[in-house]
Amino acid sequence: MIKPRTFIALFFALFQAQAIAALALGSSRVIIQAPQTRAVVMVHNRSPHSPYLAQSWIEDAQGHKPERSPVVALPPIQRLEAMQGNQLNIRVLPRVADLPQDRETLFYLNVREVPPRSEGQEGIQIALQRRIKVIYRPQRIRPLNVGITSPWLSALTLSRQESGRFQLNNATPYHVTIIEAFNDASGASPVADFKPMEIPPYSAHRLEGRIAPGVQQPALVYINDFGGRGQLSFDCREDSCTVMKNATRP
Repeated sequence: MIKPRTFIALFFALFQAQAIAALALGSSRVIIQAPQTRAVVMVHNRSPHSPYLAQSWIEDAQGHKPERSPVVALPPIQRLEAMQGNQLNIRVLPRVADLPQDRETLFYLNVREVPPRSEGQEGIQIALQRRIKVIYRPQRIRPLNVGITSPWLSALTLSRQESGRFQLNNATPYHVTIIEAFNDASGASPVADFKPMEIPPYSAHRLEGRIAPGVQQPALVYINDFGGRGQLSFDCREDSCTVMKNATRP
């Protein structure tokens, strides 16, 4: 059994380790637009003194590591010298043809840092891990125009439910990441108990948090293709809300 004092020491050791993680990724997400078959993520070792190993692999949307994944990370392990970086290649294999071609498919890239073995020192070695989204976008659903905003998200709708609850309806072939909600189009009145959520294509999910009663123009903040933020401002008529403005958000 871990004593309270020992537990507290371990907690702060973990907290400090998170703050000084050695490996950093050059991207917050990866989108592979067919017919492209590869993407590149830069991995940087920020340690000024020690080399690190970077162990990489792909998981599906459920967090499982498929035996025959149509998307792979290469090399699966590489050595990064102090203050050096290298490319990590995300490749699409021919079996990607077995994926749905009428919608995006979500994967996750995992990169685990393996620190050098400490010699002559007692301590705990912690292998920290980074995880970012990898989205395969079939050629069939390629948007005509892609800018800083994601224009196809203007097709999202909200349905008013009981007690300030709203359902987000995603009738698009795209994965949607919502990170904030507001009670007004100006974005000045946040929904305090809102939790970020991922909405798969062609699905409907109830928003976390309660929008204030009587609100007619709620707003949602999403993550665009480039990792930036866009805001959808809705106009509600009775129990149905449609997008009236899709703009960038600082």
